[in-house]
Amino acid sequence: MMRLELQTKATQSFAMNPQMDLSIKILEMSSMELSEYLQNVVLENPVVDLDSELTTKECAEEQRKIKPDWLDTLSKNDNQNTSYYDTPNDDFNNTIAQPIFNTLEEYITQQISLDCPNELSNAATYAAGYLDEDGYFSISAKEMSQYNIYSESEIECAITYIQGLEPPGVGARNLSECLLLQLGNNGFIAREIVSKHLDLLAKGKISQLSKKLRVSEAAVSCAAKRIRKLNPKPGSGFGSVHMVPYITPDIAVESFDNRFYVLPRTHSTANFHLNTSYIDIMRKTGEKEVVDYINNKIKQAQWIEKCIASRAETLYRVAKEVVNRQERFFRYGSKYMCILKMGEIAKMLNLHESSVSRAVKNKYIECAHGIFPLKYFFVQGLDTANGNNISSHEIKHEIRALIEKENKSVPLSDQKIASFFENRGIKLSRRTVTKYREQLQIPTSFYRVSRSLTTQ
Repeated sequence: MMRLELQTKATQSFAMNPQMDLSIKILEMSSMELSEYLQNVVLENPVVDLDSELTTKECAEEQRKIKPDWLDTLSKNDNQNTSYYDTPNDDFNNTIAQPIFNTLEEYITQQISLDCPNELSNAATYAAGYLDEDGYFSISAKEMSQYNIYSESEIECAITYIQGLEPPGVGARNLSECLLLQLGNNGFIAREIVSKHLDLLAKGKISQLSKKLRVSEAAVSCAAKRIRKLNPKPGSGFGSVHMVPYITPDIAVESFDNRFYVLPRTHSTANFHLNTSYIDIMRKTGEKEVVDYINNKIKQAQWIEKCIASRAETLYRVAKEVVNRQERFFRYGSKYMCILKMGEIAKMLNLHESSVSRAVKNKYIECAHGIFPLKYFFVQGLDTANGNNISSHEIKHEIRALIEKENKSVPLSDQKIASFFENRGIKLSRRTVTKYREQLQIPTSFYRVSRSLTTQ
């Protein structure tokens, strides 16, 4: 006869409360996203203030100065791309010099090699080869899958993954999607304009947008100001030092007395503070409902301040350790970068690897060599016969040097280059050499000999 028994079993589970969730989100935010978030907090929380750089009146005045010819910079990727223009900016602190990558594909491929799940890595690397020079996918996933190397669904997954990489906006199919990727989930008004009303924004129809969206003209103007700060061509600038406007570094690295110092930049977060007048009201009023409301808002603001402070501390600790580990880069340049993985930094700082990943996402370092994504300093490596590792950056520099010194009449094949490294005890396949050579935008040996003959 079967007997039914009741048993109790203790198990551990992790439930994320709203405060922890907010802390993680703030850690992951870029400077622009954090600034936008704090502006939204100020709108709904009366006990906080945020001293902005521009008043609403100045913001609206700037919007009225929009040039009618901003449509000239439309992307060729979509008929609805009718609302973007270039805004010059001479302020170095608001610009980014692209790191020493010769192609956008090289930059994307490096990020894929660092973070992409193994089952998606090959398809993502394949799809990255279809990015055009502006950072868009100009052909569909179906067209990419026509050679049956990867299925259409695998390509779609790869595209979605690439859209989460840097530079922000990369991998879009049209301008609207490009701008939405940069906006993220914050800024409802800006997202509505980009999704549905780029044509009206292009014509400066602020009043009309205000009526359609049922918000004030000042709110539309400020949303438009944010949209104009986005980059319509995220792939531009690779292969040369190029100034992309409105990227603000989170960390500055300064050299003094032969040592490197990490200097955090607080940006707009330094202007986020409690409005003490509401605290006074709470103390003077006798209404419990008012007291409870203001008290809850104060607690919310205090927790946000804590999250901002925690974000700043984590970012500083990670950046400081990265600078220590990559000191040769700051002294001599990218050729001398050492192998560095996020797990190593996490272990040294007693952090979870996901915290390190969030801390470096969309964060930038300014140094004597330019402004670089913090992720740039995490470098993969290759094994050598003596058990040591060599960074992929150093391998690429050596490949370029070998080809520059080769006999132009008998250029080195990829297999010969692989053999050269093998003789040095470095495991490097011909296929890897081909990949690195293509990322360096160096033609095949056949084309190099043909070109040398035509120039003789």
